Amino acid sequence: MKKYVKYVVVWLILSFVYFKFIMQPIGDYFFRSKYEVLSLFLLCIFYVVIVLPLTRWSVLKIEERLNHSRRYSGR
Repeated sequence: MKKYVKYVVVWLILSFVYFKFIMQPIGDYFFRSKYEVLSLFLLCIFYVVIVLPLTRWSVLKIEERLNHSRRYSGR
């Protein structure tokens, strides 16, 4: 259960950063032009390609560090 909580927390943080700092400025530029649908499609593709794999990778790194610290702390 705790593993899923880590995924959700990391996913929420990465999603917020993506939508706030990447999607919003790009969307503000493209949604004023005739390329609205294309920009929305590309931003969704980038989200699936960037944010979702980063979530898995970062959770795996967190677990690796926790396991490493437990192994050497004598627990």
